[in-house]
Parts: sequence; structure tokens; C-alpha cells
Amino acid sequence: MLDFFDCNCVIGRRSIRRTGGAEETEFYTLESLIEEMDYANIDKALVYHSLAREYNPMYGNRKLIDEIKGNKRLYPCWVVMPSSTGEMPNPENLIKEMKQNGVKCARMFPTEHLFSLSDWSCGELLRELENNGIVLIMELDHIGWDGINSLCSRYPKLPIIITNLNYRVNRYLYPLLEKHKNLHIEISGYQVHSGIEEVCSKFGAKRLIFGSRMPFFVPGPAMSLVEYSLISQKEKSLIAGGNLSRLLKVKPTTKTKDQRKYDNHINVFSLPLKGETIIDAHTHMGPYFNFHIPNNDADGMVKVMDRLGISLACTSPHAGITPDFRLGNDIAYKAMQDYPGRFFGYITINPNYPEDIPQELERCYNRSMRGIKIHPSSHGYPANGANFSPMWEFAQEKGLPVLAHSWAGDGNCSPTVLGKVAEQYPSVTIILGHSGGTMSGYYESIEVAKKRENIFLETCCSTVIYGIIEMLVNKIGADRILFGSDMPFVNANAQIGKILYAKISDEDKRKILGLNMARVLGL
Repeated sequence: MLDFFDCNCVIGRRSIRRTGGAEETEFYTLESLIEEMDYANIDKALVYHSLAREYNPMYGNRKLIDEIKGNKRLYPCWVVMPSSTGEMPNPENLIKEMKQNGVKCARMFPTEHLFSLSDWSCGELLRELENNGIVLIMELDHIGWDGINSLCSRYPKLPIIITNLNYRVNRYLYPLLEKHKNLHIEISGYQVHSGIEEVCSKFGAKRLIFGSRMPFFVPGPAMSLVEYSLISQKEKSLIAGGNLSRLLKVKPTTKTKDQRKYDNHINVFSLPLKGETIIDAHTHMGPYFNFHIPNNDADGMVKVMDRLGISLACTSPHAGITPDFRLGNDIAYKAMQDYPGRFFGYITINPNYPEDIPQELERCYNRSMRGIKIHPSSHGYPANGANFSPMWEFAQEKGLPVLAHSWAGDGNCSPTVLGKVAEQYPSVTIILGHSGGTMSGYYESIEVAKKRENIFLETCCSTVIYGIIEMLVNKIGADRILFGSDMPFVNANAQIGKILYAKISDEDKRKILGLNMARVLGL
């Protein structure tokens, strides 16, 4: 089994905290972090204190040392900034105090703390960090891509870990990984389809660091990114904890037996789930104009599906949700032919070409495509607009489910807009893709689903917010929640990981993973 060493955790009360039920609330105490680590089987964690970020760095740093004193599983990370104003010890004294307290890692928040990373501001501090082998963690939105290049160039011996990446970064990331050997990336947000595999192949597994982003993110998805990547066990071990241990010069944990503490049978370590019905209600296929997706065709997707135990993927290729819906439908149909029984092709239409919609619906229906996908956002047309009416009527006549991209605040496809359509077409099963996509979108989707029995909520979203699956189950029940991955738009490992990790019953997990979608499709 893998020994996980988490590089990205915070403890302490925060200025803003999302609240909810017992399993939905963002935790903040040291005890809650340890409890979550036990549930996830995370061995060690590198932590910083919220007071060091949101109040006063040195006060929070010293409080952190007091709070974690004697805990052998937690390692301190201090928040630092330039000493020019006297709020921080000068770099020499700062490093001395860090060493006295066993602190081997620092974080900087220049955007929030209002200072420059340029040498005229931070040069002395950065040189001391580099000379003393201190690891520096930076969030992407606090430094930017040009800032990463500058920092890595100026301090080539300073180990740098960049956190809070997303799945659209490869065109920036690859040239920087190629150029700077001191650059590492934390994986919790790096949900690129086959992204872990590609980075390992091109740059080596030593560039990847496991982090969860607790308590903002649930840790299961990041663990699944490692556990179910198609790489060697040695590479997995490096990413899970070996790389961070090496950078911090910490002795790796060695387990002699399985010490997992999961109560549930179906969990993040269970894959592939043999004998279970797993249907992915939301996938795409092919390249995308906006960012790089490795191994994005049906062949690449089936390899992932086999690894995860996904028997059927419902798909609408990227060509269809962008300029050419006919091309997209042809790609879906070919995947259905090439891999019989593995792909369910959604009929995709674009309301901006109303003259072609009736013919395309019939053409694809005659090819045994038995569902419809719409993307009102990318096509810039409201889901309840007149040009969509023939599609809704066709779905009602033929009994076809409709997967609709939904996003809070989007007048074309907000959960509320789709709720009005559901009221107009009560016999059509309408699946809210992403369930509104944001925290406010989840709340909005829940309220819509409470009012309309023909509304189903689908789970994929790259921001794997802590407690969301539990909240959906608690508010509307598991019977109308569907697992979707958005593969290859994002990484399916992470998306299934948040279902498997959720603190819900095995029965509810089975419903979400596939039994509900089998019912929707009449399988």
C-alpha cells in the first residue's frame, strides 16, 4: 500500500467558513484533521496555520508549533514575507528560529500580504531559503506563470512546489517543467486526463507531490489520482510521499501491514470494483481548443475505464459541444461501433442551427443513440429558448434523457432555467451536468430537484469541495444522483474518488455509481 504524505493542509479558524451538516462542514481543528487523515489513511501532513495567513504570520507560525507539538504525524510549514517592515524577523534570524522548531518548509502569499517577489523586496529572504534548503510552496494565483519562471530562474537550487493548479495548464506547465528542475507541482487540482502518466513519462515522477488541499477539498480525489494512474508502483510511491520526504529530508514511513481504517467496503482503495455496476453519465471525447488533453480518444478512455471498472460511458465528443455537432455525433457513433457496449452516444445538437436539428435527431436516433446532450453555455443559447423546443419535444416523444450543462449564474443554463424546462416537459428526465458547478450552484440545484422529480443531479466538477456528495445525499437522497467524470475533459480517477471516499452507505454509493443511471437508460 502507498504511504501518503500530504503537503497542503491548513488548521485554525478562518475568516470565511462554509457550514452545513456534520459531514458537510469544513473542519478547522487539529483533532478534525487527524480524524480525516485516519479515515483517508494519510500517514503524515505538512500544515500551516490560518492565523499565519489571515492575521499575523509570526503569531500564526508560533501558534502552529504550540498546537502540533508532540504530534509525530504533522510537520510545520511557516508563512513568511519580507522583513523590511519589522513584522517578520530578518532572514538570518527567521531561518534560525525555523531550524530550532524543525520547520523545513515555507509558504508565501504575496497577493494577499501585498509584497513583491522581486529581488528588491524578497531577494535576501529567498537567498536564505535557498541556502538553507528550505522548500517553498506557492499557490499559482499568487505568482503566475511568468512569476514561476522568474523565481525558478533566479533561485535554481530552491525547491519550489506550486499548488492550486487546474486541468487547463499543460501549455504553460510543460515548458516550465522542461526548463526548471527545481519546479514541482502539487496534484490536488491537476485533474488532467492521463496527466499524471504524461508528466511521469516526460519529466519523471519526482516532479509530482501529493497534496489534498484539506479542508477545502476532500482528499479522496487526490489519492485516487495516484492510486489509479497507469504508472508503476515505484512512481506512485514517489508521488504519494517519497518526493516530499526527500525534499524535507524526512524519513519515509514504512508499513508492515495494511492499516487502512475505512469502515465502508466500497472505498477509494477498492478499484476496480468487480461485480459492481459503474456507469459514467457524463463524458466527452477528442481534443479541445482551450487546453491540452493527452490520450483523449476512445482508446485512451477505455484504458481508464478498465482500470476503474467503468462498464459504460455516456459520451458527447468535444466537436459536438463546440462548432460541429454532426462531426461530434459521428465520433460518438464510431466509438460505439469500435467498442460495442462500452459507449452510449448522446445526440448533441446546436440550437444556433435550428434548420438541421430535426434531421440530426432522426439520423442519430436511427443509429441507436438514445440520449441527448446540450451545452447552452458553449453554444450561447438558453435551454428554454425556442430553437431548443423541437429537441425537447423529440426527447419527450421518444422517452430520451437529456444531459444539460448547468452552471450557477449562467442565464442560458442555470439550474433554475433548467428547472423551468423540467416543469414544461415533466416526462423528460433532465440531468443537471455538474449540478450547477459552484457552491451556490449546488444549493440552487438541490432546490430545483426538490421541486421536480424528473431532475437528476450529476456529480462531476474539478473543484472537489469537501462534503458535497454527503450534502447532495442528505438533501435529496441518493436515488437521483448520478456519477459523472467529464472524462477526458478532467481526470476520471479524481471524480470517481470523491464518490468512493464519501461518508455515505455502500448502498448509496452503488446507486450513484451506476444503478441510478442504469434505471435512467432502461438497462
